[in-house]
Parts: sequence; C-alpha cells; structure tokens
Amino acid sequence: MDYDKKLELALKELNAKGNNISDVNLKYAKTLMRFGFRLPPPHYQSFWCNLVSSGSSFGVIWGALMWFMLWEPAGKTFVECLTLMVMGGALFGLLNASFYRLRRKRLGLSTWNELGK
Repeated sequence: MDYDKKLELALKELNAKGNNISDVNLKYAKTLMRFGFRLPPPHYQSFWCNLVSSGSSFGVIWGALMWFMLWEPAGKTFVECLTLMVMGGALFGLLNASFYRLRRKRLGLSTWNELGK
C-alpha cells in the first residue's frame, strides 16, 4: 500500500478514535512531503523517531533564537550554548515522544504497518 493511502487510513482512524488534532497531523505530513519525507503522523511513529525528530528540530530553532536574543549578548560561550541547546532539545523530544506514545496507547491505535491489512 502506498504512503498516501496509509496516511488517509491513519487520519480516518485518528478521527474515529476521537482525536481532535488530526488536521494538524495532515498539515505536518503535507509539509514533510514537500521536502521529500514520507513519515507517518507522530501517533504512528516510534518513540525514538519522535524523540529525535522533535528534539533536534526544537533544539536547533530554540538554540538559535536564544543565542541571538539572550546568550550572545550575555557573553555565554559556544560550548555552554551548545550544551543548553542539546539539553533543551532532549527534554522537549522526551516529553513529546512520551505524549505521543501515551496518546497512541489510550486511543488504541493500530501500528503504521497494520494499517490497510
């Protein structure tokens, strides 16, 4: 089964189980598709995939903003900033991945591989 059909089935399942953020997941998937990625919505990704993808993207964006707005004017070293950026990204990624794992279990969602079978 191709990615588009699986994505449609996943969003239908999310809506049927009472998830109220499935249209956000559709926008997320469409954005990734524009860049050539074919990742499932976060509810269907593994814990580690959610941890790495959300943690790294948050860490880079948050770290860059903090560098220009607070850390560089305050005289923090690059190593200090990099450490804070990694720690912030790891914490955010851990919280986000935990949220999606718990949400998937509470809703009783099937796995990405089980969709369409």
